[in-house]
Amino acid sequence: MKCFSQPNPTSTGFQITGHITGRNTGTVVLMHMNNTNEYHRDSTVLDHGSFSFFCNVRAASEALIWTNMQNKDFDDQSVIRFILSPGAIQISKIDGIKKATITGSPHQDEKEKWDHVKSSQIDTAEYYFQTLRTLVLRKKQTGHSDYAKQIDSLGQLVEAARGVITKMDVGYIASHPESYLSGYLLGKRCRRIPVDSVKLLYNALADSVKNSSVGYEVLSYVYPLTNDTAFRAKNPLFDQDFNKQLAGIRSIHDFKLQDLSGKWVDFTSFKGKYLVIDMWASWCGPCIKTIPAWNKLIPQYNPKLIQFITVSMDTEVDAWKRSIAQHKPGGSAFIEPRAFNSLFAVYCKALWVSHYVIADPTGHILNYDAPHPDNPKFKQIIDNLIK
Repeated sequence: MKCFSQPNPTSTGFQITGHITGRNTGTVVLMHMNNTNEYHRDSTVLDHGSFSFFCNVRAASEALIWTNMQNKDFDDQSVIRFILSPGAIQISKIDGIKKATITGSPHQDEKEKWDHVKSSQIDTAEYYFQTLRTLVLRKKQTGHSDYAKQIDSLGQLVEAARGVITKMDVGYIASHPESYLSGYLLGKRCRRIPVDSVKLLYNALADSVKNSSVGYEVLSYVYPLTNDTAFRAKNPLFDQDFNKQLAGIRSIHDFKLQDLSGKWVDFTSFKGKYLVIDMWASWCGPCIKTIPAWNKLIPQYNPKLIQFITVSMDTEVDAWKRSIAQHKPGGSAFIEPRAFNSLFAVYCKALWVSHYVIADPTGHILNYDAPHPDNPKFKQIIDNLIK
């Protein structure tokens, strides 16, 4: 399948040709960030095991090729994960084997060399992780609590091993600011690094890396989480007008969102009440899973003191309405069709869903990342507010 984008001086095309040994037919899907920094999905049909893709990329982007449409696991052996770059890229893979041979992407070549340096640490982390998964599955199947200590111990070993890898990657990023691999690594490790440290590492990157898709991934993570207006002004996520609007927001009461009837509701109508906000989407499985716990909580509180609201990150209104009708989440329902590119999402520091926010009666956000409703701590937080 071919895809076309608006002309952009920083975009260049790529062509992927590949072959999967052991499979002749079926569908293959490519996911990546295109030259306008939007996530793009292409699909094509295998022709005697061969496939091809054509599109544009902004200097460098992570790409995933799904060779098994039944699989839902990003780390499954059927998924090919690599750094996409402009030019001609060749991929060969044996069905049922995780490793693929990838040539033509200099950024991927650099990644594979660095992975080789880290190979002992990567193997150690993977061994502990797979052992942990086996024990968790065994505990689930048997219902025995005997594995609890082993699972906890293995969890600590996994974290320690991944911590070593993170430290090595941070050293690479600091030493190679002009490398697109550094932008890629920072995007992978940013959740394990303090936000201020991510900012420092990002600021040190070459402009060419910042302007790539891997650089944009890092900025889209750190921009909502920082309150550093100088950093935001220097590194606008969208444009300076967005920065100015964001800087002008003083509380959650400054927003207006549409309800199910299409009416714009001014959040000043919630003044004087605590706001418990569930940011979700119709396509988010974990969001749907927590709706019963959410609905169970709502009747336990005085609506004059606490207002429960849901804000959908769906970009399609009809999908949102269908999900509301099917799953019936309680509280006042709103939608933000600009999703994670919206002022509301950035102000609430929402990088993904499900995401829960709690604001006080003046509209000041008390908790930007509250636990899920099925976590006892969620109710404890609300009860403490009332007290």
